[in-house]
Amino acid sequence: AIADVAVYAVATGTGDEDVGATINLKAGSSVSEVELIEHCSANMPYYMVPRFLEFRDDMPRTMTQKILKHVLRDDAEKGRDRLWDRDREGVVLKR
Repeated sequence: AIADVAVYAVATGTGDEDVGATINLKAGSSVSEVELIEHCSANMPYYMVPRFLEFRDDMPRTMTQKILKHVLRDDAEKGRDRLWDRDREGVVLKR
């Protein structure tokens, strides 16, 4: 269901950083934030599972089509309240 994804560190506001991910879905696909977290949790160590998620129709890119992660990170830190937050939603990971 995922066409593209970028993963980056997001400052949490408490002096720490946590994992954020921006996801671009394939046309006609849908997946919920909880489904993504469950998939990641089953296939990755708990400390790599994103806390913050954002869906976008397109990604900011360079002229050579590399994703501009610093733009995504800056957007996420400026608008952290608009991101889906695993902790705020009460989703607990098993260690």
